[in-house]
Amino acid sequence: MAYSDSPFHVEHEYVLFKLNRRCIGSQNRILCKTTEKVALRSRKFFWLFVLKTAPRKAGGNGQGNEINQLSNPCGLYVDDDQTVYVADQSNHRIVEWKSGATSGQVVAGGNEKGSGDHQLSNPYDVIVDKETDSLIICDSSNRRVVQWPRRNGTSGETIISNIDCRGLTMDENGSLYVVDFGNDE
Repeated sequence: MAYSDSPFHVEHEYVLFKLNRRCIGSQNRILCKTTEKVALRSRKFFWLFVLKTAPRKAGGNGQGNEINQLSNPCGLYVDDDQTVYVADQSNHRIVEWKSGATSGQVVAGGNEKGSGDHQLSNPYDVIVDKETDSLIICDSSNRRVVQWPRRNGTSGETIISNIDCRGLTMDENGSLYVVDFGNDE
């Protein structure tokens, strides 16, 4: 599948765009997931869509572990202030990009790959729980969902364990929904 600067002119991308538009919620969150192969394609397309239409972008300085770089970014969340939170999978961290910023700030993980309360291992998705002002993170290789304070958090708390988490969303009532890849749930 080829990707271009103009997604509306490529038939396969248009199909993915229509799928993503139907699945994007009020905070620009993708609300539905598909199989792994399709998710990789749609995620890449979604990143292109966000990077081409957003007034600022996260990453864009090549793959790496510097604060202005990402390495295999997966999930993202855009809050009401247009701050972007990115699950920077291969750097084992969550990076926050404020509107207009040229570099991000590590807000969870970033302490090497590991299973400690202060570490993440291949985070796959992230959302913000507005009620608790915390991040909810799919910590995929640790098979857990972690809640991490959004402001000045140095460690997280496991809220769900033994789960192959690949996606998260929260409804307007604060109910958390988690995709469990290993159990096809």
